Amino acid sequence: MGRISARTRPDLDVHKQSPYRVGQAAEALGAFPRRCVMVCGSVAEIEAARAAGVAVIAYAADPLRRAELLALDPDAAVEHLAELRLAG
Repeated sequence: MGRISARTRPDLDVHKQSPYRVGQAAEALGAFPRRCVMVCGSVAEIEAARAAGVAVIAYAADPLRRAELLALDPDAAVEHLAELRLAG
Protein backbone atom coordinates (compact mmCIF):
# COMPACT_ATOMS: atom_id res chain seq x y z
CA MET A 1 0.00 0.00 0.00
CA GLY A 2 1.40 3.36 -0.97
CA ARG A 3 0.31 6.93 -0.70
CA ILE A 4 1.13 10.34 -2.08
CA SER A 5 0.26 13.44 -0.14
CA ALA A 6 2.24 16.14 -1.94
CA ARG A 7 3.76 17.04 -5.28
CA THR A 8 6.92 15.29 -6.33
CA ARG A 9 8.18 18.31 -8.27
CA PRO A 10 7.52 22.04 -7.95
CA ASP A 11 5.30 22.40 -11.01
CA LEU A 12 3.15 25.35 -10.07
CA ASP A 13 1.28 25.39 -13.38
CA VAL A 14 -0.56 22.14 -12.68
CA HIS A 15 -2.50 21.89 -9.42
CA LYS A 16 -3.65 18.80 -7.52
CA GLN A 17 -7.16 19.47 -8.82
CA SER A 18 -5.93 18.45 -12.27
CA PRO A 19 -6.87 14.98 -13.57
CA TYR A 20 -3.36 14.91 -15.03
CA ARG A 21 -1.84 15.37 -11.56
CA VAL A 22 -4.10 12.68 -10.10
CA GLY A 23 -3.02 10.30 -12.88
CA GLN A 24 0.63 11.12 -12.17
CA ALA A 25 0.12 10.19 -8.53
CA ALA A 26 -1.34 6.81 -9.48
CA GLU A 27 1.52 6.23 -11.90
CA ALA A 28 4.08 7.12 -9.22
CA LEU A 29 2.52 4.46 -7.01
CA GLY A 30 2.63 1.92 -9.83
CA ALA A 31 -1.15 1.59 -9.61
CA PHE A 32 -4.05 1.80 -12.00
CA PRO A 33 -6.30 4.80 -11.21
CA ARG A 34 -9.31 2.50 -10.73
CA ARG A 35 -7.39 0.85 -7.84
CA CYS A 36 -6.78 4.20 -6.09
CA VAL A 37 -8.82 6.44 -3.83
CA MET A 38 -8.49 10.18 -3.26
CA VAL A 39 -9.65 12.02 -0.15
CA CYS A 40 -11.22 15.22 -1.48
CA GLY A 41 -12.21 18.38 0.35
CA SER A 42 -13.43 20.43 -2.59
CA VAL A 43 -15.61 20.21 -5.67
CA ALA A 44 -12.56 20.72 -7.91
CA GLU A 45 -10.73 17.81 -6.27
CA ILE A 46 -13.73 15.49 -6.70
CA GLU A 47 -14.08 16.48 -10.35
CA ALA A 48 -10.35 15.84 -10.96
CA ALA A 49 -10.43 12.45 -9.24
CA ARG A 50 -13.51 11.39 -11.21
CA ALA A 51 -11.98 12.55 -14.50
CA ALA A 52 -8.89 10.48 -13.72
CA GLY A 53 -10.96 7.38 -12.87
CA VAL A 54 -10.12 7.45 -9.15
CA ALA A 55 -12.61 6.64 -6.37
CA VAL A 56 -13.58 9.56 -4.12
CA ILE A 57 -13.89 9.93 -0.36
CA ALA A 58 -15.37 13.34 0.42
CA TYR A 59 -13.97 14.96 3.57
CA ALA A 60 -15.70 17.88 5.23
CA ALA A 61 -16.33 18.68 8.88
CA ASP A 62 -18.33 21.82 8.05
CA PRO A 63 -22.03 20.96 7.42
CA LEU A 64 -22.40 23.34 4.46
CA ARG A 65 -19.27 22.03 2.74
CA ARG A 66 -20.33 18.46 3.50
CA ALA A 67 -23.72 19.03 1.83
CA GLU A 68 -21.99 20.54 -1.21
CA LEU A 69 -19.67 17.54 -1.55
CA LEU A 70 -22.40 14.95 -0.88
CA ALA A 71 -24.41 16.47 -3.74
CA LEU A 72 -21.64 15.18 -6.04
CA ASP A 73 -22.35 11.59 -4.94
CA PRO A 74 -18.87 10.58 -3.72
CA ASP A 75 -18.06 6.89 -3.22
CA ALA A 76 -17.83 7.54 0.54
CA ALA A 77 -17.79 10.51 2.92
CA VAL A 78 -16.23 11.27 6.29
CA GLU A 79 -16.51 14.18 8.71
CA HIS A 80 -13.25 13.40 10.52
CA LEU A 81 -10.01 12.00 9.14
CA ALA A 82 -9.96 9.55 12.07
CA GLU A 83 -12.82 7.77 10.29
CA LEU A 84 -10.38 6.62 7.62
CA ARG A 85 -8.86 3.22 8.32
CA LEU A 86 -6.76 0.93 6.21
CA ALA A 87 -8.29 -2.45 5.52
CA GLY A 88 -6.03 -5.32 6.22
